[in-house]
Amino acid sequence: MSLNLSLTPGTRDPIIPQNLALTEELAEQWRSVRRHWRLVLFCTFILPAIAALGLSGQPTIYTATGTMIYDPIDFAPRLLRGVELGDRGTDAVMASQSAVLTSADLAHHIAVSLNLAANPIYNPTLRKRSVWQKLTGQHPKQPDQNDLTEAVQRQLAAQSISSSRILQVSFTGPDGALAARAANLAMTFYLDRQLQSRFAALQTAQDWLTQRAEAVQQQLAATQGKIAQAQAKAGLSQGAQASLSDETASRLTEALVSARTALAESQARVETLSGPDQASDDAAIAPELQPLRSQESDLQAQLGALTTSFGPHYPQVIQVQRSLARVQTQIADAIARQIAASRAAAHAAAAQVASLQAMLDRTRQNAAQESFAAAPITGLQQQADAEQSLLRGLTEQMETLASQNALAQPDARILSPAFAPHKPSAPHRLLILAGSGLLGLALGLFAAFAAEALDGTFRSGDEIRSSLGLACFALLPEIPKRLLAGQSIAAYARSSPFSPFAEQLRALRASLWLGRTGRQIIAVTAARPDEGKTTLTIGLAIAAARSGEKILAIDCDVRQPSFETTFNLGGAPGLTDYLAGRARFAEIIHIDPGSGLAIIPAGTIALDALSLFMSDAMTQLMAELRSAFDLILLDVPPAFALAEARVLAHLADAALLCVRWHDTPRRVVMASLTLLHEANVRIIGTALTRVDPTAHSRSGFPDAELYHPRYGGYFRG
Repeated sequence: MSLNLSLTPGTRDPIIPQNLALTEELAEQWRSVRRHWRLVLFCTFILPAIAALGLSGQPTIYTATGTMIYDPIDFAPRLLRGVELGDRGTDAVMASQSAVLTSADLAHHIAVSLNLAANPIYNPTLRKRSVWQKLTGQHPKQPDQNDLTEAVQRQLAAQSISSSRILQVSFTGPDGALAARAANLAMTFYLDRQLQSRFAALQTAQDWLTQRAEAVQQQLAATQGKIAQAQAKAGLSQGAQASLSDETASRLTEALVSARTALAESQARVETLSGPDQASDDAAIAPELQPLRSQESDLQAQLGALTTSFGPHYPQVIQVQRSLARVQTQIADAIARQIAASRAAAHAAAAQVASLQAMLDRTRQNAAQESFAAAPITGLQQQADAEQSLLRGLTEQMETLASQNALAQPDARILSPAFAPHKPSAPHRLLILAGSGLLGLALGLFAAFAAEALDGTFRSGDEIRSSLGLACFALLPEIPKRLLAGQSIAAYARSSPFSPFAEQLRALRASLWLGRTGRQIIAVTAARPDEGKTTLTIGLAIAAARSGEKILAIDCDVRQPSFETTFNLGGAPGLTDYLAGRARFAEIIHIDPGSGLAIIPAGTIALDALSLFMSDAMTQLMAELRSAFDLILLDVPPAFALAEARVLAHLADAALLCVRWHDTPRRVVMASLTLLHEANVRIIGTALTRVDPTAHSRSGFPDAELYHPRYGGYFRG
């Protein structure tokens, strides 16, 4: 029965459900992290350690912050409106106020007020000299006032909150109480300087107004003097409201209007009395004719009644007629007298109107002459009026400035003073350490994944199977020196038959036995020296021999023989001596007394070893040994070291390639396989050698189960 463990073309991979594949992929990533847990742990702790070391040299910084509101007060006087008003809340204005709060003048005031020159924080000459300064002989420089001002400016900050008039003034330093005092000083000095600026602006305005008022007053006095001189020169007199001629003309005009009114009334009375209408006469002289008219009416009524009763010739009728004639004569006389009086009054009124009109004409002529003579005086009077108006305006401005209390208030006020902080603002040690820890963990995970991806060695049998397409028969553990206790590998293999090392040798022997058809002579080789091929050869040979098989181990590594030392042969003749004809077969074969293993050492180092291995004697020897032993193991040199390795592997039925665990690069292993394939060597499989059981048990690979502590009861030694 034969079982081929190598991968063959056409073999289908098992179908794995997608969800299980994803789970397995995540599990493999976790196993990758576990395989590099030391690297992850190192990165996780080294970054916080570096951060802690850096933080230990950083001083603790405190930041004290005060709050102000910039709220300019509306100022009424026109004179200062352009200075005091404007865009009072724009970003540009707020940025300007922030710049004022951090100006060099304000920083200098803080440095002087707090006497920072006597503070060791700002004056290095007051601090204790460091060891480096003592060794180098350096002496700190005494800071001048500019240095202190620049230091304060670096620590002082002011910023405005967006879309508001709020200003935040902060000071940062190693002393929290000092930072609070500095921030409050900055705000107080800022407000004081605003008041000083306002008072200076007020004083400047008042001085200018005083000077201007004095100049205008002098100009007004000069102008009034010129007016008086011009009036005296022109012989003009000034009335209460205007010139005398103008006032006389005004009064004459009023009198003329009254006279014309009286004339019109007199003429209307005359026309009324002279009219044919008796009712008009009666209306004009009603008070005087009323009795006569009443008597006339009574007599006419009596005459009508008597005439009707007695006729026109009745004596009493005649008597009444005579009485009526006398009354009518009296009425006519009264009307005549009234008409004559009214005409006389009309003639008098007309004469008065004519007189007043003549006087008015003369007065107007005089006023025109005076107005022509007073033309220069009018310009002077207008100038005097303008100067007097300006003087009144200046006086009002001066009175307003003197009584304006709003100017004594600054444009800003403190909303919240700065208090000494209890917690430092920098460095944020816990945050930095936590962040560095997380960053270290992320870096460690990245390093673990990178190490996993860049690892070019073989760490499990599965990696060999997937990369090389070869079977991995065994994972031989590294034998610690404490277990060897100075004894040889052969002695350890004989004395510890139940050790993990012996068990892996038996697993290797079983794999070789399962495919034993045509595999009687096995060449054990490796890609590089120190891979553990000799240990595997001796261990496998002793394990097989102790099971009762006839086993022969031949040391074919003539350049670096090891069988003589391992089995204490003491320079006995070996393979090369036999092939060269210097020794018989019986002289080169030795039996290990502890296991019954047959051994042929390498023999004398020969320059023509390659020719010896390619000779007919070597081929005949291999043919004779086949019939005498169940299994023949050839310990050949590394494939890259000597050409003899390929010749000897070609003489064997198959070759077993030893790969050192987590050490031999994959490219080297693949290159050695290429050399062996080119030599038509049949490679039966591989074995991982010098495995670290402890590390491999935590690697998460499937074959790491071999070294799990749960199997400890099966092994001894």
